[in-house]
Amino acid sequence: MNPAVFYWRRALWWGLVYWAFYGAVEYALADAVSEWLRPEGTVPYPEYWLAGVEALLVWLVCGPLLSAAGAGIWFLAGQPRNAEEAEARMTRSAGLTVLLVFGYVLARRSQGLVPTVLALAVPAGLIAAGLVAGWSARWSRWTWFLMNPVTLTVAVLLRPWMYFYVLPKGNALVQISFSSLAFLAVLALSWLLFRGKPAGWGSRFAVTASVWIVAAAVVLGFGLRARVSLPGPPAEGAQAGRPNVILITLDTVRADHLHLYGYPRQTTPQLEEFARQATVYSGAISAADWTAPSHATMMTGLYALRHGVRYDYPDVRLGHIPQSAPTLAETLQHYGYRTAAIVANKAYLAPEIGFGRGFDLYRVPTTPVSLETSRMPSVLRSTRLHLMGISGADTPYVPGAKIADEVGKLLPKWKRGRPEFLFLNLMDAHWPYNPPPPFKNRFMTPTKDRTSAEFYEIVKLVDQEKRVVTPQEREELVAAYDSGIAYVDHELGRLFQMLRANGLFDNSLIIVSADHGEVFGERSLMEHGVSVYQDQVHVPLIVKYPGQKARQDVAVTVSLVDLFPTVLDVLGAPVPRRLAGITLRKADKLAARPVYAESYALWQKWGVEERFIDVERAVYLGGLKMVLTTKGRRELYDLAADPNETRDVQGSKPEQAAQLERLLRTWQQNYIKPGDQELGMGQEAVDRLKSLGYVQ
Repeated sequence: MNPAVFYWRRALWWGLVYWAFYGAVEYALADAVSEWLRPEGTVPYPEYWLAGVEALLVWLVCGPLLSAAGAGIWFLAGQPRNAEEAEARMTRSAGLTVLLVFGYVLARRSQGLVPTVLALAVPAGLIAAGLVAGWSARWSRWTWFLMNPVTLTVAVLLRPWMYFYVLPKGNALVQISFSSLAFLAVLALSWLLFRGKPAGWGSRFAVTASVWIVAAAVVLGFGLRARVSLPGPPAEGAQAGRPNVILITLDTVRADHLHLYGYPRQTTPQLEEFARQATVYSGAISAADWTAPSHATMMTGLYALRHGVRYDYPDVRLGHIPQSAPTLAETLQHYGYRTAAIVANKAYLAPEIGFGRGFDLYRVPTTPVSLETSRMPSVLRSTRLHLMGISGADTPYVPGAKIADEVGKLLPKWKRGRPEFLFLNLMDAHWPYNPPPPFKNRFMTPTKDRTSAEFYEIVKLVDQEKRVVTPQEREELVAAYDSGIAYVDHELGRLFQMLRANGLFDNSLIIVSADHGEVFGERSLMEHGVSVYQDQVHVPLIVKYPGQKARQDVAVTVSLVDLFPTVLDVLGAPVPRRLAGITLRKADKLAARPVYAESYALWQKWGVEERFIDVERAVYLGGLKMVLTTKGRRELYDLAADPNETRDVQGSKPEQAAQLERLLRTWQQNYIKPGDQELGMGQEAVDRLKSLGYVQ
């Protein structure tokens, strides 16, 4: 055989050996083991996971070709003295191509000089060892324990994998220490197995192992993603006959932008149809002005002052739901319910904050790009995104259609004689206000498509009171926001249809609400998490009680803190005294009690403008609203006469102002948080905030 052909074939073989083993292990870690360790956060796009297999095949073809090309360059630099030295160069060339490609991906993901140096330390060290050893058969034998495909693969993948899945986030010393010990343990074990062995020893094992690893990873990964596991029939003695409970929250939807609530644009035809058999609460107030504290109130029946899921300046760690506060899901589990949640807001409804407590199934579907920014660097993942034509500009949360699709897979599992609790969160009214066609630009075509960077630059300057939102900008932003609401409404219609098709509509308690609103430049404020004004905390609330057939309208002020006791009341279960709200079915008590709202600014706002280092609170009673801040600002509004809060009426109503201020201060002093409050959101949660655009 021609020597050149022989060497070319051997170079391709060694490229296949290295890339097959590396690709198999990386695919298993990225697409199978990660799904097993983090089952709550998956990508509900089958084409994404199929593209992972395609990416593996791409590198099984391209990797050996790169390796052979590298070997050719090495041979041009100097002819090997013998066959063993030629074999050594081919093995080193294959290993070096793996290291160089992996190092390139790792360098692109690292931010800053120090993280980049630390990330590239192992690949760079192995590259240096490979270059030195490739020139000598003797050195090749001595370093085979380090440069064989098994050790090389485990060495470069171990540290990032441990960083993302095993070691605690935010503790650099622990991460470096344990990952270094693991790396040294790998080297020690490899030394015992491979020392003194000729270059090439173990290659057939590597290829065989690759086949089995890929097969197992495909079965495990696709099997985990296809599985919907819920508990079986209730245990003996569990109470049957109770209604299903379905809670749907619409992220960032303010009440006054719903046609159902009198908005001129037709944004909510499906909700209006739903309301024909439901109770519409026109005066519903969220307990907080952003996602985490508002949802924590719904899930605990407590205000943020008590449940502690908030940011307290100067601590940038987000509080967790305390163990002393049983969640709605845990309570319903106690009464024999199966519990499931499918939520779009992966940053602020993360299970580690406490929202996953009590759920048999808690899923946080995510987009491909958002997944990439929160998990270990991966050659295959990067290749997959290129194959799919996906860039970093995709919407940072899954659209409502994907949430509805996941529900469609879940509902058939419910027909087993046990009451169910389903919690859903849809996020399409949130920035970037980018619903799919035909809803995109439904109400207006903008003069330009703004990027997130451009939008958040506007937000920053408006928050700093350095500019205002122009009428054209506001008109375009509001039109895009309304388009998002219209799309959410469309998907709600699909969900209601699914419930009817599965016989789960008529006799279920179905609650549709929102966590907070959105502001577009009024009072030099943008987005949410910035105040307790109505554009932030006045939210829709539509409740279909079991068996309800006709619409009812309730105009009194109610709170989302009332949802927990309402659910228990409908179930016929006792309502604990620790809950801050009262059941919505006690109309005689609703009008006579005060309702509270709070604004603990997101920590990202603290560095933007000093005015956000403040806590705003509001109390509602008798049609009046008192706003009081920790910096001493005091305002009183008559919402019946002035729903947009444009006129402070303290001067004309001094007695009422004094009464409401005393009420609010007394409530604040008495309503302390529990002693076992736990803090600490961690680096992983911060990474999720970046992927969603909350942190720039």
